[in-house]
Amino acid sequence: MESNHPDCSTSVNSAERPSQTAGQLERDLAQAVQTLYQQLLGQKPTRVVCHLFEKQLAVTLEGSPTKLEKFLADNEQVQLATQVRASVDFIVKQRLISLIEVHLSVSVVELLTNTSLESGHTGMIAVLSKTPVVRNPNIVPKTPGYQKLRRQSRLLDLADC
Repeated sequence: MESNHPDCSTSVNSAERPSQTAGQLERDLAQAVQTLYQQLLGQKPTRVVCHLFEKQLAVTLEGSPTKLEKFLADNEQVQLATQVRASVDFIVKQRLISLIEVHLSVSVVELLTNTSLESGHTGMIAVLSKTPVVRNPNIVPKTPGYQKLRRQSRLLDLADC
């Protein structure tokens, strides 16, 4: 079955079409990251946001430092709090990689992470082996389909001038 809709892939028949949109994958992964932090650290971040960009995944966590890290930092033990966070990130990293690979069905080439104890934010960039398969591939930024839609949109905007 072929479709002319820009968010649908025309080369995939309905039996092979992925069941989830990019947004659904991003939300499901964000919830899974929160659950993983709850299971491993006894608390979950206050907010997790995931965004796909072709062969990259950006993940931001708000409220990610543990109570122990906050306690250490608040009591002039910032260096120790930073060491604790580095250890936590190291231990959690492989589980995050596995979680991402299971949810996106692609391999993670590298996972880069950094946490700011001052702001309470953690940022992650996962470099993926390929773009995850989604039901609406043309809305994933940086993919060829997305770029084509943006060019078409710009041309329409120019035509309206």
